[in-house]
Amino acid sequence: MEREWGTRTGQAMAGILGLLDGLLDGPDEDRALASDAERLAMTEAAIEAADRLRILAGVLVAETEAHGSDLAVTGLGVVSWLADTRRMTSREVWALVHEGRDLAALPALRAAGLAGRVSPPQVRSISRVLAQLPDELGTEQLRQAELDMVAYATEFDSQGLSTLSEHLLEVLAPRSSRSRRPSGWSANCAAPARTGN
Repeated sequence: MEREWGTRTGQAMAGILGLLDGLLDGPDEDRALASDAERLAMTEAAIEAADRLRILAGVLVAETEAHGSDLAVTGLGVVSWLADTRRMTSREVWALVHEGRDLAALPALRAAGLAGRVSPPQVRSISRVLAQLPDELGTEQLRQAELDMVAYATEFDSQGLSTLSEHLLEVLAPRSSRSRRPSGWSANCAAPARTGN
């Protein structure tokens, strides 16, 4: 399929792919010259880039499906198209679709993920926590919960974030929260233990 890059996002993707292709010309020799600090920094940068691209991929897959671009261009649904062109399983594609759909409804989380402040596993945990909140919470409370969870992502890994649903219920809707707390919570509703490095 011939690519047309009429958008900033498309041009950025072409640039990223071009830069990655450029690494194929002797990357081992290049990295052999790196200092220990530079090697560590490159590793961290590569992980951040992969995380941000994974989140962008979910957003783009969901947008492709929502706009019907998959059917318009290929005649296939996004699951079949990616299974054929990228050799992805339907489960892998559906994971991207669901992540993208969740992010479409959670603008603060989407922005944090695309900016690299929240990793894909944290995005999944936050989405699950927010989905557990009761329907009777108002839009303002749900937006505040989203902002709170994004803020917690600076302190907690994905597992720690998964335990925060009860805390959010107690803060946002104390009368409707369950009396049972998840493991790791104290009686005064302190946050779960943070994971160390």
